Amino acid sequence: MSQLRALRLVSLVCCALGAAQAADTPPVADTTPVADTTPVADTTPGSTPTTPATLPGAVPDRGALDRSGVDPTRLYNFAGAAYEQNTNQDSGSDVSREILKGQFVFERFALRAAVPVNVRSNPGRGETDDGFGDIVVGVAAAKQIKPTFAVALSLDVSLNTAEDDQLGRNSIILIPAAYGSYQLNDTSRIVGGLRWEASVYTEHRVGRTNRFELPVEWLHAMNQGFFIAAGGQPGYDFEAERWTLAGIGSIGMVIAQRHTFRLSLEVPVDSYSREFDGRTLTIDYAYNF
Repeated sequence: MSQLRALRLVSLVCCALGAAQAADTPPVADTTPVADTTPVADTTPGSTPTTPATLPGAVPDRGALDRSGVDPTRLYNFAGAAYEQNTNQDSGSDVSREILKGQFVFERFALRAAVPVNVRSNPGRGETDDGFGDIVVGVAAAKQIKPTFAVALSLDVSLNTAEDDQLGRNSIILIPAAYGSYQLNDTSRIVGGLRWEASVYTEHRVGRTNRFELPVEWLHAMNQGFFIAAGGQPGYDFEAERWTLAGIGSIGMVIAQRHTFRLSLEVPVDSYSREFDGRTLTIDYAYNF
């Protein structure tokens, strides 16, 4: 009997020691490999790489700069319309234009046209007139010289197609231009150029056109596809023998790289430009394809 009690006591002690040892032993980490759920791009030849989904426009969109319509060194296909309002407070005249326009790109070259389907002219003194305006056609070429620098050359021709003298410039005008664009960072660039306007034919002994302009703008992309542009446009009128200066700026939005909305304003600074040119407000829409 005493031996049986001794064996029971030994077994109880062994069980207690085992339980205490199990309680003091730290848990063992689970070394089972965990599956990586990060999306991996498909590298199969001919496949389209996939990336994790992100909220559109959550960060500044550099593509908004290319489709803003402010940088002439970026050529792309588009068709659109614009409403242009020119107001001269000194003379009291007011001219509005409803314009259909488009551009078609063939590799590095582009053909474009702007058709003022309706022009309404209020000279301030006299009768208001409205009708078809002067068509502008042109060709452009652009090249990316470096990742941060691009250039473009263009030649536009303003045709004497207006229905009435008040609705056009009564001249055929050549408009050659050269532009450069420098990328400052992912969201900003500087765009500048030289644009010349020279009449090659005039009727009714109207004044000839012979002037150049040097537009320079800072272009910046913001969140959700918005963009802004601001700058100046000095120039010289050889017929009037006067220097000119205007402030220029734009604000707009590019949606899904397909739709561009832009509001632009050109305000003359010098007295000569205020008297003869006036300020111009443009509301622009383009469908990009």
